[in-house]
Amino acid sequence: MYLWRWKPQRVADITAEVTCLKHMVQGNFNLVTKGKVLELVKRGHIKLNKLNAKLKVVRNNNLQKRRRYLGIFFLVPALVISLLVIGYPLLQMLNLSFREYNLMRPTTLGKFIGITNFVRAFTNYKFRNSLGTTLIFTFLVTILGYIIGLFSALLLNSLKKVKGFFTVSICLPWAIPGAIAAYIFLQLFQSPGGIITYWISIIGLDVSWITQKLPSLFLVVIVATWKSYPFVTMGLLAGLQTIPNEIYEAASIDGASNFRKLFSITLPALKPITTVLLILNGTWAFKNFEIIWILTGGGPARFTQTLGIDLYNKAFVNFNFGYASSIGVIMLIISLFIIFLYMRLMMKESFY
Repeated sequence: MYLWRWKPQRVADITAEVTCLKHMVQGNFNLVTKGKVLELVKRGHIKLNKLNAKLKVVRNNNLQKRRRYLGIFFLVPALVISLLVIGYPLLQMLNLSFREYNLMRPTTLGKFIGITNFVRAFTNYKFRNSLGTTLIFTFLVTILGYIIGLFSALLLNSLKKVKGFFTVSICLPWAIPGAIAAYIFLQLFQSPGGIITYWISIIGLDVSWITQKLPSLFLVVIVATWKSYPFVTMGLLAGLQTIPNEIYEAASIDGASNFRKLFSITLPALKPITTVLLILNGTWAFKNFEIIWILTGGGPARFTQTLGIDLYNKAFVNFNFGYASSIGVIMLIISLFIIFLYMRLMMKESFY
């Protein structure tokens, strides 16, 4: 029977059925009336079990959407607070970095000077020295923290008894605030009166850890490493526990030594977590402030002065907030570059 021979009412019914089925296939059940669905079920156009399965899928999708919206709803207050606490100061720092904002010169306060503050920074040898000290400090703390953390993780992973006790003991430096850790080591290394300084003097070495250049740099690196290596240890320990023992057993059968297992099995397997730990620990060391400030204050003769110490002196000692803001922007750019490098490495690891 051709369509043109059908009655107009029958054509309208078929059009409604086709539209209803189309909406149901697409999952738009809110556009389908309950009566039309029951009518289609009676006529046999729709199987009841298939309809229930389709409805179940749609309900699950709607439930997931509601949960997603609920999660966004709960995140909104935290995002708003973060924008107020972090976003506004960040924008203000960017604004001040392009202005002359020295409280000691009120006549030019707030004057727009473009990139002059950045040019002053990179042409100032004190800033370049601080940048070099920061990079050296970051490199030493990151490498030493990883070496000590790897050794500690291997030791903990090999223990069978009292493993929990040693794990908690290693985590103690990480739990101690940086300022308290700095004051503890200041009492140990101060001259005269420090316990370690006294022991070293017994063997005939007279070292002033605070007023001599190389000993002061050595001191701040040791304290920062002592504070950060437990984080590396826990991360590497978690990675070691994911390596199957069968691989080591097969290597032992083949006659591989412990060093061979370390460099051929352990370190390659720990490569992803190693990348994460090195970048996170390096970022922490790069912006470290309280340990250096309490131990040496950036001395002697600016030998341990990092960018964080330089920023603090420019802002709260010289009251040159414009120049200090430019240093903060430079530190932010370097940190973002490290994060970008981290993301690229992680994407490359996940790709391969």
